[in-house]
Amino acid sequence: MKTRMAPLLRIALAVSLLSFALPALAQDTDQARKVLFKNVNVFDGKGEAIAEGMSVLVEGNTISKIAQSVAVPEDATVIDGSGRTLMPGLIDAHAHLMHTDVP
Repeated sequence: MKTRMAPLLRIALAVSLLSFALPALAQDTDQARKVLFKNVNVFDGKGEAIAEGMSVLVEGNTISKIAQSVAVPEDATVIDGSGRTLMPGLIDAHAHLMHTDVP
């Protein structure tokens, strides 16, 4: 029984190590991805003004450039915003949990 357990433990260890390594590998792939949003209005969340007709270049998880005109990188995905508005992500900090059906 001891000899059968050792291979199972090795497999379990390998699977658990892969579960930690795969997200890190996925992040490396995302870092190289470039997305250019063209023809968007930008609300930065710091003031009331909205910058109209802007282009926003995102490289991986970082906004690398915001300008009226941005050169399109060769490997970028281009999205035409058609005048829609980009804004920072919002976090829902308000909830009514008492109104949910929890078994």
